[in-house]
Amino acid sequence: MTTGEKRPPVREVRIVSIGSYVPPKVLTNADIEKMVDTSDEWIVTRTGISERHVADETIAASDLGVAAARLALERAGVSPGELDAIVVATVTPDMDFPSTACIVQAALGATRAFCFDVSAGCSGFLYATQVGRSLIASGIAETVLVIGVEVLTKITDWTDRNTCVLFGDGAGAAILRPADGEHRILALRLGADGTHGSLIELPAGGSREPITHEAIDQRRHFIRMKGNEVFRLGVRTMEEVARATMEEAGVTSDQLALVVAADIDAVDVVGEERLHAVHAVRDQGVGRAEAGAGLEFDAHVARAVAGVAGEAFDVGHGAEDVLDLARDFLLHVAGGSVRIARGNVELVALVALGE
Repeated sequence: MTTGEKRPPVREVRIVSIGSYVPPKVLTNADIEKMVDTSDEWIVTRTGISERHVADETIAASDLGVAAARLALERAGVSPGELDAIVVATVTPDMDFPSTACIVQAALGATRAFCFDVSAGCSGFLYATQVGRSLIASGIAETVLVIGVEVLTKITDWTDRNTCVLFGDGAGAAILRPADGEHRILALRLGADGTHGSLIELPAGGSREPITHEAIDQRRHFIRMKGNEVFRLGVRTMEEVARATMEEAGVTSDQLALVVAADIDAVDVVGEERLHAVHAVRDQGVGRAEAGAGLEFDAHVARAVAGVAGEAFDVGHGAEDVLDLARDFLLHVAGGSVRIARGNVELVALVALGE
């Protein structure tokens, strides 16, 4: 581009529809009581979780993603052949390659779409949304399918009561297109702090530590997490990222209709401890909005980020500004490789104007 030449305008982007899916199998706290030394009271008091959806041995990430995608496509009135791009956020792909996005593409018959995966842990859906938004804003694509999906129960240590109570499986999907009016994504902020990577990680299974008999014996192929430290760090930074995003969007706290705090990558809802973080934000005057916490305590954060925040307008509640706070306890830097292995605490917030 030569000096003085005008840059093409950047297009606004809207979320046309959302869809979500969780596997039918449900694992309750009573079931977990039979597996580890814990109780329903202990789990609910510390996490707010009563049950979680669990994929069986025949289900992979792409299966959940395809189901969520079909619903989003149907709601948007978009055919698979109209998709220009498919972006899948996951740290539990079907396999290292081909990408889960390519597997989804084949299942949908979206032969026109280019496809790739994004690995960003809990905030993966928002990362993928920002990628899709950029593709449309720049004119590279017109219609983008974004999917956030995890099957974390397959990398969960079911002998560790501190982590196994937290994780479940599910998928959320969204169709993005150029905005044709006032309904649009107002602001989306991404951030990461890789110095906290050791707070949550999956040590074995990548190029630094390939799977070995020794790694399996030491259970290093499962998620490891320092829960209290992760929680404290998340609460401490939640208000800051919320305020910054609202300022960028030009939204004041009294305009917020819904606050959704998305927690650990397999927890679909805000549990009791997570509610403290939401309340901390609200107590500081960030918003009078309803906290997205009166939801059934189950499943997975990708569905929460995509679906719960979207439900405000999908079911006709008429929410005007949805502040989607993904308080990333468990995320990794963009260059992180294995699963949550390079997990850092990441902070992501999205303000969207609902339809």
